[in-house]
Amino acid sequence: MSSAVLGIDIRPDGGFSYVVMGSDGSIIDGGNVDAGELIRVIKRFKPSVLAVDNIRELLELGGRFLKRMGKLPTIPQIIQVTRLSDGSEVRMEDLVKRYLGINVGVLTPEQTAKYAAELALRNVGSIVRLFENETKIVVKALISTKQGGQSRRRFERNMAIRIRHIVKDVTEALNRANLDYDVFYHKDSEGVRSALIIVYADKPTVRKVIRPIKSIDVKVTLEQVVSSSVKFIPPGSGHVLEASPKSRTRLIIGVDPGIVTGLAIMNLDGKVLALFSGRNMSRRRVLSLVYDYGTPVVVATDVSKPSDYVKKLAAMVGAVLYHPDKDLQITEKAGIALKLSERDDVKVKTPHERDALAAAYKAYMSYLDKFNRVNELLGELPIQVNADEVKELVIRGLPIREALSRVLGRGVNQECKPEVIIRGQQECRCDDKVKELKDYVRLLEEKVNRLEIENTKLRDEVNRLYTLKYTPPDQSLASKIKLLEDRVELEVKRNRELKETLTNVKAMVANALNGKGLAFAVRVSNGEELAKALSRGFLPIVRFQEISTLIDLSKGWAGTVVTIDDVGARAIRQLFKLGITVVPLSKVLALDVSDDVKIVNIERIGELVNELRSALSEVDYELLEDLVNEYRVSRKNR
Repeated sequence: MSSAVLGIDIRPDGGFSYVVMGSDGSIIDGGNVDAGELIRVIKRFKPSVLAVDNIRELLELGGRFLKRMGKLPTIPQIIQVTRLSDGSEVRMEDLVKRYLGINVGVLTPEQTAKYAAELALRNVGSIVRLFENETKIVVKALISTKQGGQSRRRFERNMAIRIRHIVKDVTEALNRANLDYDVFYHKDSEGVRSALIIVYADKPTVRKVIRPIKSIDVKVTLEQVVSSSVKFIPPGSGHVLEASPKSRTRLIIGVDPGIVTGLAIMNLDGKVLALFSGRNMSRRRVLSLVYDYGTPVVVATDVSKPSDYVKKLAAMVGAVLYHPDKDLQITEKAGIALKLSERDDVKVKTPHERDALAAAYKAYMSYLDKFNRVNELLGELPIQVNADEVKELVIRGLPIREALSRVLGRGVNQECKPEVIIRGQQECRCDDKVKELKDYVRLLEEKVNRLEIENTKLRDEVNRLYTLKYTPPDQSLASKIKLLEDRVELEVKRNRELKETLTNVKAMVANALNGKGLAFAVRVSNGEELAKALSRGFLPIVRFQEISTLIDLSKGWAGTVVTIDDVGARAIRQLFKLGITVVPLSKVLALDVSDDVKIVNIERIGELVNELRSALSEVDYELLEDLVNEYRVSRKNR
């Protein structure tokens, strides 16, 4: 990046006048360009500073212009020269007179661009931050596939492997440079087509580690993230203060990370305050949204194995990480979202918001019993105590009694500051209050001790009753609930099995209708039903002894019939010689639809036919023996 300064000003026609000025004040280049050409000017001269008289002139070009700036190899520092160190804004004409000693009237765009560059060289104005201290690395496939069967699937697998391999190389380089990042994969109908890596560093820092790549099949680009709001850096500070919570309201936040991230914000009373979802949301962006409502103390996810994104987010704010023992099911999450949307009048717009909301709610429910106990104790106190502070300590693992004592002690230390008296002495005017609070804590401790003793007695009684194999009344409801839950689980399992069976049946019926390895066979009892079945392409099902009555063997009828009887091989071979293939139903049955309708396996029928043909090609020793015996009998009779 050069030391040149680029001054610009918008023209009435929507274009820009610009002046490129060297560090010594010499004019290197100038002219009038449109927005697209202005990007090329920045890319060509690589100025270290872009000076404007009003930042709104750049913002009016829209996000597309800023996005193109974010993709430049070097991004200049933007300075609004008319905003001074005290935050006040001064007219350009007054600044020119004050710092350059030139009396001017109304400035033209060309003059404004020139004077903006000169004022920036004199360190006049405030730095404007339009870009976050974050860089997006996009790994994207350039080649798309079309229909092509196995070749297409093989290409998709190879492309996914290639993208994951590049991402692995990039993340290893970022790890070596000790740069923080998050990784998201984008999948579509063709598999993994791209990956997004959000690096929490500016683009010049990232470019020292990762360089853009463009090959025949994959492209790797770097882009500085555009800020969601305009921020002015205090002159001389050199940095922008990081966002911080706007209130001390403690929050539970549910997060569903991904290319599209869902966010749910809930207070410690279980009320849903807000829902958000957005593409490419970094952890800093999530926190900027959360800080508008308070301080996160719990970060929750809906899966049993939290992603690195969620873990890092919780670590950034020192929050407790909550995750369920097993992944939440869609039906459960949908039920939670429906209940809370009606209760708190919030609209769940995307599945990501639904999942984030379910995560926050499950986290809240895991602490609900303790929160209720805290509320009961605070309701008995004669003074006001911040319930959120006590609940936060409970969330962090402190026993309720210790958390309450610590918050009470903190309040006493804050309220009982010594006052300076005219005599120069110090005295504390809250001794009575301290004594009152200590007495009340002592009473609470005694009450807790009594409850613990009572609890021990009740536990002993319960154990005694269990020993007698007796279920106490207060356990019956839990037993019923457990029984109902088991029944529900069993019904869900049965329903799942029925659905699988139904799917298989549908597939078999479809294959039978299309003649794909399966066929329908129907029960017939007379010649009319036989003819009707054959005309529809169905195989007839008959009893073996009915074959001679249904089929006129003398007319040379040939075809396949299914018999419901177990028939000897010899009888089957005899009919096969006459052109009638008799197939036992038990050997070819694929699906028993009803008493009269079956689905049979055509391939198995073909195998049986081949077996019959092979058998006929061999010597029929039984038939031969019968013929010999018949010949012997006839010889004796002579």
